Amino acid sequence: MAEPRRNTGQVSGAPRQLLLGLLLPALIAGLGWLGLQALDPEQWPIRAVRIEGDLERVDRARLQEVVAPLATTGLLLVDVDAVRHALEELPWIERAYVRRLWPDRLLLTVVEQQPVARWADGRLVNRSGELFSVADGERPEGLPELAGPEGQARRLLEQYRLLDGLLARAGQPVARLELDPRRAWHLTLANGLQVELGRHEIRTRLERLLGLLLGWDTTQLASAQRIDLRYANGLAVRWSPAEDGGTAEFAPRTAAGRT
Repeated sequence: MAEPRRNTGQVSGAPRQLLLGLLLPALIAGLGWLGLQALDPEQWPIRAVRIEGDLERVDRARLQEVVAPLATTGLLLVDVDAVRHALEELPWIERAYVRRLWPDRLLLTVVEQQPVARWADGRLVNRSGELFSVADGERPEGLPELAGPEGQARRLLEQYRLLDGLLARAGQPVARLELDPRRAWHLTLANGLQVELGRHEIRTRLERLLGLLLGWDTTQLASAQRIDLRYANGLAVRWSPAEDGGTAEFAPRTAAGRT
């Protein structure tokens, strides 16, 4: 005799399809409603903007003004990239990072520009060799000046650091460094002495210059106007008129052309 069929509690066949047909639209409608609620700025408003970073020249109130019109869409819809770009357009901001802080705050982490040199056209050079502009009255005093072709600021900054590090040993830091269109280097020391380095063997010529400066007394340092190192095995010095009438003293062992 066949055993009676057991009730497994499962819904099968047409009843199951009917149940799914009733539940699925309700589930879709519920998810749609939740999505609309999530996208509603009034449901997740940005109630505070938090600013982090060591800021000396950047006005925090100005940051709030820039961010305010971009933060009206609510926390979930705010375009953090747009906020970041808007902040980085401000003069003294090098980098900005924007994050959402649940449930109602926006976090701004701001890195302020650190100028290390002036570019010849009035812009400033930051520690990464990038150029940026500020108002005329906001440029710091006492920065060295760099000059060269557009797009070469980073290279000039690297060369400046090398030159300044060596010449500081003689107590004569670099005040100005120029790379001309021929790719020749010219520098001016803090005491006004002009130095022609040329295009080749820069490190060798620097060592020659350093030896000369370390061997001079204060009178010679004050009287020298220009040093030309573009000789194979020597250099030439031009003294101030008070020293010898403005004539040039050549000190190359072999002066076979300049480079």
